[in-house]
Amino acid sequence: MAIAAAIFGVGAISLVIQTLIGTILSTVLFWLVSGWRPRAQWSKAEIVDVLGFSGNLVAFNVINYFSRNADGILIGRYLGPVQLGYYTIAYRIMLFPLQNLTFVLTRAFLPIFSGHQQNTALIGRQYLRLLQFIFVITAPLMLGLWSVREPFVVVVLGEKWRAASDIVAWLAPTGLLQSIVSTTGTVLIATGKTRLMRNLGFVCSLVFVTSFVLGLSQGATGVARAYFFANLLTSVIYLHYTVIQVNLRLSDVAVSLCRPLLAAIVMVALIIWIENFILPGSWHQIVQLASLVVVGTAIYAATMILAARDIVVDMRAAVLKKA
Repeated sequence: MAIAAAIFGVGAISLVIQTLIGTILSTVLFWLVSGWRPRAQWSKAEIVDVLGFSGNLVAFNVINYFSRNADGILIGRYLGPVQLGYYTIAYRIMLFPLQNLTFVLTRAFLPIFSGHQQNTALIGRQYLRLLQFIFVITAPLMLGLWSVREPFVVVVLGEKWRAASDIVAWLAPTGLLQSIVSTTGTVLIATGKTRLMRNLGFVCSLVFVTSFVLGLSQGATGVARAYFFANLLTSVIYLHYTVIQVNLRLSDVAVSLCRPLLAAIVMVALIIWIENFILPGSWHQIVQLASLVVVGTAIYAATMILAARDIVVDMRAAVLKKA
């Protein structure tokens, strides 16, 4: 329908039509499958109960949405479309592990955590396991991207996007931090702490927007740099108040993640050394990038097997059990 609207000259409105039709169709299908039908039945007690939980959750999502998009708004308004283009493409690269790994796993763990609301110790153990699983993948992915950012951008996006590599340098480690922090909402929702979640979102949104404003004077790269340091601060805040709910401390999180982080750092150090002193400069950029990715993956896998075999065995068992 949206394509047909665009063909008939509706223009950008066709995108609005696409969103509206998709939402309407999915709503109708949900009703047909679930058998539920809306009824005009008022219950003050039910409304109050829902607002106490869902109202805070909605408020958090609204606050989070605007704070996370304030960087693009400010860059587009004050730095222009070129800088916004560089920043946007680098931001999309950063979002890849969040959208394709973290969000999927947190949704899967939410019903598990919710089913054990009275056993916070069990939720805590499962939460550390979730963090570990995510970090084992995102640490080498994002830190590896940081180490090969320039050839990656040139090979994947083209020479004209080379300037985006400076932004990727700051957003790649930011993505690593967010892959961990984005799991905190699952614990807070499962334990019924949506009011705390809303308050944390409000405080951290102030930190984010302030960092964007401060970074504008140094261009899109400055905004990305400020965003990274803002995430360092907000990550500590989010994790501190989250792990308290499940009888954990920040030191427990640090211990569970230290070995994958060490393995990723070793990988990055060796990639940089190989790129600067071993890899022939005459090789084509695609061959160089592919070689670095293959070697880096092998180094990380070997380091994990040597330093964190128990984590590797646990992940392998979980994957085989799921399969």
